[in-house]
Amino acid sequence: ATEGGAQQGYRVGPTPRWVKTIQADLTPSPPGAAVTGGYEMLLIDRQEAVRSAGQERFYRAVYRLLDEGAVNDNSAISISFDPGYERLTLHTVTVTRNGKPVNQLKASRIRVVEPEGEMDSHIFNGSKTLVLVLEDIKAGDIVEYSFTREGTNPVFAGHYMAVFTMQETVALRHKYFRLLWPQGRPLSVSARGGAAAPTITDAGPQREYLWSAANVAPRVLDANIPNWYDPLPIVRLNDFGSWGEVAAWGDSLFASPGSVPAPLAARIATIRSESTDLARAMAALRFVQDNVRYFGIEIGVNSHQPFPVATVVKRGYGDCKDKAQLLVVMLRALGMPAYPALVSTALRGHVGDFPPGAGRFDHAIVLAEIAGREYWLDPTALYQRGPLENLAPGFGTALVLGRGAKSLTPIPAVPGASPAVEVGVFFELAGVGKPATMRVESRYGGRVADAVRDRTRGSSPEKLSREYTEYYAAAYPGIAADTVPQTVDDEIRNVVRTTERYTIPNFWRPSSTGSGYVGTLDPIELDAAIPSLTATGRTTPLAVVYPNRYRYEIKVHLAQGWSIAPRADTVLTPAIRFVRQITPEAKTLVLRYEYETLADHVSGSQATAHLEKLSQIRGLLNYGVTPPNDKARAASWLDPGELNWPILLAALFAIGLALVGVAWIGRTPAPLWPGPPFPPNTDPELTGLGGWLVFVGLGLSVGVFNLIKLLATGAPAYTASAWARLTAPSGASYHPLWAPTLLLELVVNLVLLVFGGLLLWYFLRRKQWFPILFVGFLITRTVFAWVDAILAANIPGVPRAGWGEPISILIASVVWVSYLAQSRRVGSTFVN
Repeated sequence: ATEGGAQQGYRVGPTPRWVKTIQADLTPSPPGAAVTGGYEMLLIDRQEAVRSAGQERFYRAVYRLLDEGAVNDNSAISISFDPGYERLTLHTVTVTRNGKPVNQLKASRIRVVEPEGEMDSHIFNGSKTLVLVLEDIKAGDIVEYSFTREGTNPVFAGHYMAVFTMQETVALRHKYFRLLWPQGRPLSVSARGGAAAPTITDAGPQREYLWSAANVAPRVLDANIPNWYDPLPIVRLNDFGSWGEVAAWGDSLFASPGSVPAPLAARIATIRSESTDLARAMAALRFVQDNVRYFGIEIGVNSHQPFPVATVVKRGYGDCKDKAQLLVVMLRALGMPAYPALVSTALRGHVGDFPPGAGRFDHAIVLAEIAGREYWLDPTALYQRGPLENLAPGFGTALVLGRGAKSLTPIPAVPGASPAVEVGVFFELAGVGKPATMRVESRYGGRVADAVRDRTRGSSPEKLSREYTEYYAAAYPGIAADTVPQTVDDEIRNVVRTTERYTIPNFWRPSSTGSGYVGTLDPIELDAAIPSLTATGRTTPLAVVYPNRYRYEIKVHLAQGWSIAPRADTVLTPAIRFVRQITPEAKTLVLRYEYETLADHVSGSQATAHLEKLSQIRGLLNYGVTPPNDKARAASWLDPGELNWPILLAALFAIGLALVGVAWIGRTPAPLWPGPPFPPNTDPELTGLGGWLVFVGLGLSVGVFNLIKLLATGAPAYTASAWARLTAPSGASYHPLWAPTLLLELVVNLVLLVFGGLLLWYFLRRKQWFPILFVGFLITRTVFAWVDAILAANIPGVPRAGWGEPISILIASVVWVSYLAQSRRVGSTFVN
């Protein structure tokens, strides 16, 4: 062996003698159709030996590069190791081209560097990364490298843990895992996801466990898989027999907190003056959270064992386990039982689904007993406020140390059913071309309030104003903030409220069809919280953010009022509940949304139905409205997308039917006017279109003009898009009475217009038909006015005009019919 790289923490040497040589096919057949990623693994060979002297882990990989992209991505070899307790030995680095191997294990090509991102995560663990950059690599080359790591972190006291999969996300020709294990020493073997059982062979003091698989197709993973789910066949090995053994190991880590330094003793004395145990516990928690910054020196045993309390206080920083031990020491000094507890930020409440092992946990918190009640506290949480009972972190399950735990302990959910996020948006709208105003009032509670507090305290109001405005600009281009956001922080209740005010210069935008304008009401923050769709047909569980609660309300005021029907939609799956309510209230339209997650995942068998419901929810989020007096242009009726052929044909049919009636009347003698038998009129003053008949003619002329105006102003309701919005069950303003009401109005008004024109002509020509036709016209108009008013009164969202118009039409009709029946001028004028 050569020690040329010893100063950098590695060496070059031969493969250990205990490793079995596995032949790799360096002249493989052409790749199959299942190859993904531009390369295929020809061999993954892992062999590990556990002995009383220590542990050795051998790894060998052989892969073939198939295209230029794979060459670019896989032409550097990276190996992580910790020189504090591991010795890394490189064995081979070879590139084979056309059957000819070339050794590339050159010291000049090797660099040992610090891992990236440690300072960003506030953790320094002392690990190194060896990087070897390959030279002269081309598509078709076969790369092979192997190495051994000797030694393990002493914090695990010789315990063994390993995890490996028997399938990859790329094509795999051969997978091999071999473990040499001491005879008589217990070993926990957990296989999941279809992983096969090992072949076990005893040879002297060693027991050999062997897993092998050949020609394994790649697995294409679904998106959004829960952290606790194993999508690949996986095997977990460790020598912990129970959670009690894991707890005993954890107890040893926190057994020696060290002496309490004088500055901390003084702080504890000050805290002791608080009036209650709850107040004292809160003061201790705030001190650890706010005065000891989060930064971890996790080298060697300190990856899991905390530093002495005196060291942490002197440094003024520590990671989760350091801060947990500090809080435990302070609470115990204040007379309150307290214990460190291990949790998993990834597995959370699913830790118990896995076999016991020290590797399950990555975070430490504290369980405190105060006034006969248990409280779960996270000393690393920043900006955490509110009562102590509402601060329990949402990790689901913990392993409590220091009190003889034999099993996992559930962490109860934070009490309180109020939504974590409540948003109220208030619009004041005007006509097209006029600006709209928007006011956003938000209320954040629980852990969401902590996050908002963190964000708002770290930014100036001007910076927040810019960020918020840009956030809304995607939905409302041109939006401008009227003032900087106003923030009110209620730390006692742990509620943060914000108020924002904006002006939207172009709320109304041309519709996609080009006929009129439309405005969009978008619950923007809720839209961002509801996950985007993933591919259907999945077989694995779908992760859901849980718990998550939103209540969103949009109120839109319009001086002209709204003609929108109320509506309620509910979407429910095993994991989410969504409700949308549309309620017109006088001149204000109210949209109410509720979204709540009920579970942290959806099973694979339920995923497709869940995603379909999620698509339905996304279709219910944005709501379109049209501006007041938004008229459809005449040209829109010529637009193929807006031409409503059934309505157009109905209108033509009504006009044609009316014209047939007009033609029949023109060919038919007028019936006798059923007036009183007056004597023959000899008074020329009572003959001709004078007297009260002047008002009849004037009213008839105005009535015909009003009918034309009414049909023109009502035309937008009969375009294809407007008709669908009002009469289709899926339309935004649907009601079953819209279709018959609109059809009745169209047909009757067209018929009245045709006969109104005929009446005006007959009036001027003094036709005998005029009195009888005019009475029929008045009766038809009166009955229609009452029927139309009754129908409109039963359509929610239609502006209430009252009963004044039908009553005035009825009175006018009675007056004029009485006049026609009694007037001698009528009888002597309409004689042609």
